[in-house]
Amino acid sequence: MSTKDLRNADALAFTESLIDNYSDDVLRLCRVYLNSISLAEDAFQETFLRALDKAHTKKNGGNEKYWLLSIARNVCKDMLKSAWVRRTEGLFEDENGESNYPDTSESAFQRVEREEKESRVLSAVKSLDIKYREVILMQYYYDMDNESISRVLNITQSAVRSRSMRAKKQLEVLLKEYGTGYEE
Repeated sequence: MSTKDLRNADALAFTESLIDNYSDDVLRLCRVYLNSISLAEDAFQETFLRALDKAHTKKNGGNEKYWLLSIARNVCKDMLKSAWVRRTEGLFEDENGESNYPDTSESAFQRVEREEKESRVLSAVKSLDIKYREVILMQYYYDMDNESISRVLNITQSAVRSRSMRAKKQLEVLLKEYGTGYEE
């Protein structure tokens, strides 16, 4: 086996490990970023193709998850800039949520009420400007700290704090309009 074949096999194994560990995170990021499940699925695939192509650039010791989420974010940004997406915007409808099995510990009424509230919160987050949406997404969906977010977004930690504060203020207003109380 040649050196190139060994590097390709290592890159493929690395990418398969990324898919196993972070596929849900990447798809969730893409769905919130793009507001379309079909576009998110395309971005999801492109993210892992780029990860396979760029596996040799991944620094040892760096956080795989944040590296991969940076790739996914860039893929989504590229898709949003594409002429095809701009021309077809609005033609895709986002399917309502992922296929989740209901929690049997709550009644059907409680589950519906919870799902409606989650839907309103997600709608409010999706309506934020992208620079605020991505900070909220990284803070609350991925439980990332300000330092990690600043590295992924390539902005200062004070910019992360500022965007977070502004996003929370906007969400508070939006959630009041949606009839959902604001809870931090």
